[in-house]
Amino acid sequence: MKSSDERDWHHASRRHVLKLAGAAGVAVFSAVAPAKAVPQAAGTSQNATIPEDVVSPHPTITNLAIEWKVPTDEHLGGVVRVEYRAVGGSQWRRAMPLRRIPAGRSIGTRPIFHWDDEYSGSIFDLRPNTAYEIRLKLTDRERRSAERTIRVRTRPVPRAAPNARIRHVTPQTLASAASAARPGDILLLTPGKYGAFTATRDGEPDKPIVIRSRSGGVVRGRALGGGAVFDSISLQDRRYVHLDRVTVNGSVDLLGGEELVVRRCVVNAVFGIIAKGPPGMKNCYIADNVVTGIMPWENLRMGHLNAQGEAANRGEGIQVTGPGNVICHNRVIGYRDCISLMEDRSAHEQVCVDIYNNDVYRGMDDGIEADFAMGNVRVLRNRLTNCFVGLSSQPSLGGPTYFVRNVMYNLTGTPFKLSRHTVGAVILHNTTVKVGDGGAARRTTCPASTKPSTASPICTSTPRHTTTKRDDSREPRPSSWRSTGIGCCLAPIFLSKSDKKRCTKCGGVSSRPQTSSCLGRAGGGTTASSCQTRYSSRSTERMRDGF
Repeated sequence: MKSSDERDWHHASRRHVLKLAGAAGVAVFSAVAPAKAVPQAAGTSQNATIPEDVVSPHPTITNLAIEWKVPTDEHLGGVVRVEYRAVGGSQWRRAMPLRRIPAGRSIGTRPIFHWDDEYSGSIFDLRPNTAYEIRLKLTDRERRSAERTIRVRTRPVPRAAPNARIRHVTPQTLASAASAARPGDILLLTPGKYGAFTATRDGEPDKPIVIRSRSGGVVRGRALGGGAVFDSISLQDRRYVHLDRVTVNGSVDLLGGEELVVRRCVVNAVFGIIAKGPPGMKNCYIADNVVTGIMPWENLRMGHLNAQGEAANRGEGIQVTGPGNVICHNRVIGYRDCISLMEDRSAHEQVCVDIYNNDVYRGMDDGIEADFAMGNVRVLRNRLTNCFVGLSSQPSLGGPTYFVRNVMYNLTGTPFKLSRHTVGAVILHNTTVKVGDGGAARRTTCPASTKPSTASPICTSTPRHTTTKRDDSREPRPSSWRSTGIGCCLAPIFLSKSDKKRCTKCGGVSSRPQTSSCLGRAGGGTTASSCQTRYSSRSTERMRDGF
């Protein structure tokens, strides 16, 4: 089994999905660390584009972002061609064009978020720790042009310092060893119970403090977790600290941290790896962990609230906010939302975030929730099994928010939730395998031909169907789960009394929609037994490489 270090580049070398999409006329964008632009040519007229400097905020390990402000593009008609190459290389490669982001504001959020006029996009699947030269050419409706060239470096995969000093630690000596740790030290933990731990020392660039347990087992061919067991761990406000191979039966809190690493750990908690409010965490790396919650696979827990207005499900597997973070190669099981960003007042600078090659299992609400993404958030090549909704963008704040080559199996709701006036979601080459809603997305406004349910504003023009839904053989099938799709049988608790009367019964649970209003919050769009997405063996083969 390849390590996450090897797999980051393994995936990069095989997948240039953006170039393929670019040939089909789909725009791509990128985000990278601030870089000074070098103007090469420009032209203007009364309605011509007058570009400003290009920046590349928060480079990640394999992806870069580009933002080009253009405040005077009156007709929004420009096109930005993107080419890139490693510094010193001879061959230029094409990326997808930047996407035009008109200035706008969110609707109904707390607070109201604003974004500016710009071109923005990402360049995907690059080499870690490599300097790139990026060449941009903007052509507007007046056929005037401007060119810029910038240089940006991707981040390295985090690792311990070469020739690090190793200090052997027991439960009795951890507190003293941690308070005396110097940048570059490795605290090697012997097996034992370490209780609750709060880190108090920072590392330095290229000299992190590493807290590592001796290996406690092998999962899917790789060493994972360890004999050092904690009740909880706080890395709040720490910098350059790595947590490696430990077992935590509680939360791992990264709030206020920068350049932190949580890798090859086992986390068992209602709230797993978290940074749940401003300022969030910055440039952190969460990889190769197994994070397990408490939610069983039961139909009555799917969605949000029960009939009494109480939470029918709870828990967040990996829930963070902040810029430049990478969440990859994790297995997350049994949560309300398995991987999620923060919402409304809790959302802080959610830009240039990578969520890729994760294995998500049993999400009672959303498998991956990229809500309140603020630009160049990239959700790539994840596998989601047994979830209510697969991928959420509610809302995207201007974008681009990318959902590329994800594979979803056995969703009881819909693959995509595009609600709360989302703007800027880019959805490419995803695969959904289920009986029922196919590739539909939940909506909050309805065409004239549909009639909203009294229980929710979701569009519910839906033919009746009674095919049996398949589920994962590893999960028990509830005795009341006899019908299919996203109808009453899967979410009776969301229906109004009038809707329930229009449904027949199956095992004590409402089932079989008889009218177009019998779906409630369980889903939306048009459903029919023919709406099944053909499973792509090619996508499956690519996904297999990542797990």
